[in-house]
Amino acid sequence: MATALTSWHRYIFPWIEGLPEPAFLNAVRDALIEFCEQTLMLTETLTAITVIANTSSYSLTGVGTTESRIMNVENAKYKPNGADNTQYKSLYPLSRLQEDRHQQGNWLFQTAEEPTHFYVYQQTPATLNLWPIPTEGSTSGLLVRVNLRPLDTATSVEDFLYNFHRRTISNGALARLFAQKAMPWYDPQLAVYYRDMFDERVNNEKLNKITGATNLGLRVRMRKGIAL
Repeated sequence: MATALTSWHRYIFPWIEGLPEPAFLNAVRDALIEFCEQTLMLTETLTAITVIANTSSYSLTGVGTTESRIMNVENAKYKPNGADNTQYKSLYPLSRLQEDRHQQGNWLFQTAEEPTHFYVYQQTPATLNLWPIPTEGSTSGLLVRVNLRPLDTATSVEDFLYNFHRRTISNGALARLFAQKAMPWYDPQLAVYYRDMFDERVNNEKLNKITGATNLGLRVRMRKGIAL
């Protein structure tokens, strides 16, 4: 299900007289995009992908909403062909830039029966590359979870963004609107006021991304071999 951006009318229009609908939509959409980019709250586990022998590159499709796009890959798992879902193992992310600096020139073309790592180019975040290149295929062998953000043209968003974060998004939208110096509703003091509230909630939600909807406490793990 999806919630229309117009659902934010009641949280924006009472505070700004004469606000045009396009300006309202742009402010809400921009606040939603920033919220998702900063918190990585909008995630989706994609339908399992079939791995093809001697093929390293895979397009990430099947996103549940047509009004969002992939920002990055949060997690990728692999299992051998015919294995149960309990046999999925996490793949480690790597950076091609770092590997090019520190590995031999042919590292990119190395092969193995199964991959152990993955990498994603920033300019093509909807394409995942496996490394080493797998020489064995695997039906539904690749399971990927991605982080999303609304499209610049989105007219609706996932329900949870409204149900649980509508006031945070409202604060972000109002901050943008009151900061528009060329507009009659320009108010720098209110812009700062709403921006501070938006930033505070965004910082809190970054922690909630880790804990999920639980009361899980965050623990600090000491590195082995470090004397205090």
